Amino acid sequence: MSEEQKRSLISETLITQIEGFIQRNGRDYDAFVVGVTGDLEATLKLHGVNKDKHVCFHVNAMTEERAAGVNDHFAKKGCTIGEQARSGFVYCYRRAFNTNP
Repeated sequence: MSEEQKRSLISETLITQIEGFIQRNGRDYDAFVVGVTGDLEATLKLHGVNKDKHVCFHVNAMTEERAAGVNDHFAKKGCTIGEQARSGFVYCYRRAFNTNP
């Protein structure tokens, strides 16, 4: 069974939501950072992301295993990998000149 066949419906839904976000905001995977965090606000601040000025999105994967799987999917697509916390929150943002990375 392939990796994609093993994914749950919830994981597929989360991936579809993030894919849609990326498609609506430029389609170039290498311009996006995807990570897993337990504290969304603190992590975005650490990256220099201002939710009012930068393009960002997050989903609650509910388990750290599911979040890691979603994160791995986007790493393979070419996204930059951000924080790797043991948590269920996946975040994604488009890099800008004033974000880190």
